[in-house]
Amino acid sequence: MPLILRTAFVIFGFANVGGAIVEFLLGRAPWYVLPAGFAVGGVWSYVGYWGTIPTIRSLPPTCRCISSSPQAHPTAHDEHVQYGLRTIQRRKRLAYWSPAVWLPVVIALLATGYEWTAFAAAIAGAILSGLFNFAWCSSECPGCGNGFYALPRTAGMLYWHTSRCRFCGLTLKAGNAVAPATMR
Repeated sequence: MPLILRTAFVIFGFANVGGAIVEFLLGRAPWYVLPAGFAVGGVWSYVGYWGTIPTIRSLPPTCRCISSSPQAHPTAHDEHVQYGLRTIQRRKRLAYWSPAVWLPVVIALLATGYEWTAFAAAIAGAILSGLFNFAWCSSECPGCGNGFYALPRTAGMLYWHTSRCRFCGLTLKAGNAVAPATMR
């Protein structure tokens, strides 16, 4: 991400935080504007400071395959890649099926006349589904360590659904679970 854009992100993030604080102190906004302002401003500042959206690790916590050479322990690396691909597939299923859990609850609440409770359940379910989708889309590729769904020219800022890593070519298909760079 260009430096000017990163600077704009950081400034916008601090403006969100500052605006929330000022509005609260002047009495023009309720207390719950503060955490919302801190969350939104913090995300904008974080992305601006680091220049990308962070990836969520897909490999086992004990694996150091990305930082060290995969050729040093190819069998363990292949097992870790398999584990990482299963993790991405689990996150994908969770993201796809999470609305199937909260939508029937909302519909049942609406049918029984609890409109405000249904509204709160719908908002909570949508936020939870959004978090599941974010975890899925920002998964780290177990083969190369970059964002699995990230578009290369956008510095990890845009995601596009694919079954293959855009950086190393690793695929989610079970038959080809080894990165081309590690196959010999």
